[in-house]
Amino acid sequence: MAFDHSTTGPGKRIVVWVQHRADRPYLSLEWLDPDTGKRKSKSAETCNPIDAERKRADLEADLNHGRYVEASRMTWERFGELFEAEYVAPLRQNTRRNFEATLDHFEQICNPRSIGAINERTISLYAAGLRKLPGRGRKGELMMPSTIKVRLQYLHTALSWAVSQKLLAAVPRFPAVKVPSRRPSPSPPSRSRR
Repeated sequence: MAFDHSTTGPGKRIVVWVQHRADRPYLSLEWLDPDTGKRKSKSAETCNPIDAERKRADLEADLNHGRYVEASRMTWERFGELFEAEYVAPLRQNTRRNFEATLDHFEQICNPRSIGAINERTISLYAAGLRKLPGRGRKGELMMPSTIKVRLQYLHTALSWAVSQKLLAAVPRFPAVKVPSRRPSPSPPSRSRR
């Protein structure tokens, strides 16, 4: 069956086809981007034509119903530059410092290569890594749960911005951090005047 791949344009149905490439171990799924007209491809992750056809049909449905979002190949470093310039720059100095500390810790713990590679597993590793970092309190004390919760909130904000800019498909699920309630400290006894 021959497909007319030249008719794809904005508002037209996207047609996906299975392509065999001799230099690749798997079949590939290919289509024309309706916005740019450029050919796109994705590995079918199989060399079985029946399995590839199933994946082709699923991908075509996802593309035509807006469910498919490609993982961004933007580097984490480039994302950091954009986020700092476009989102963080106009904020108050203390807020800027918190974003900087959050993203620095994220880089140290997770060493992300691209924004599109960040998922639930990455966030879980980050939270676990924060629990091992020294806190600002007494020597030998680890980072407090309240600080970890704040760092995760700042990272969530950064990733939400990435989603709003279409740099990331969705914000990964974040772990809940339980912060122990503080016990009220006793107030010093009041002295009555005589």
